[in-house]
Amino acid sequence: LIRAMLVVDPDNRLSASDCLQHTWIKSGAALTPVDTARLKNILMNMKGFRAQQKLQEAIYMFFVTFMATREEKNDLLGTFKLLDSDNDGKITEKELLVGYQMVLSEEEAQKTVKEVMNAIDSNHSGAIDYTEFVMATLNRENMLS
Repeated sequence: LIRAMLVVDPDNRLSASDCLQHTWIKSGAALTPVDTARLKNILMNMKGFRAQQKLQEAIYMFFVTFMATREEKNDLLGTFKLLDSDNDGKITEKELLVGYQMVLSEEEAQKTVKEVMNAIDSNHSGAIDYTEFVMATLNRENMLS
C-alpha cells in the first residue's frame, strides 16, 4: 500500500478512495462493539465544543499530539471510524445523526446535531474532519491537568 501511495506519477498512484478500500486499511478498521457510555461521553464533549481562535487550537493540538495517551488516541480513532460509516475521512451531518441516535432520543439527536455541526465544523466544509473531531471530543480538563 505504501509503495502504491508513493508512486511519483499521479496517473499510476493510488487515489485516497482506493487507499481507503485497500485490505490493509479495512483490516485495521474492524469495529469493536459499541460502548454506548463512552460513545455518549465523546458525543457530549462534541456538543459542548465551541470553535476557538486559531492560536488556541494550535496549542491544543500540540497537547493532543504529545500528551494524549495511546489509549485515548485509539479510543477516539475507533469512535471516528464508527461514525464515519462511508470511510471517507469525515463525518457528515447524517453520519453524526446516526451516532447521536444511539444515545439520545430522535428529537434531541436532531437538535444536537445541528448545534454540533455549527460549533465544530470550523472550516465550514459541511463535515467534521478528524482534527476537528479530536479537538472537540478530548476532555480538556484531563488534558491540561
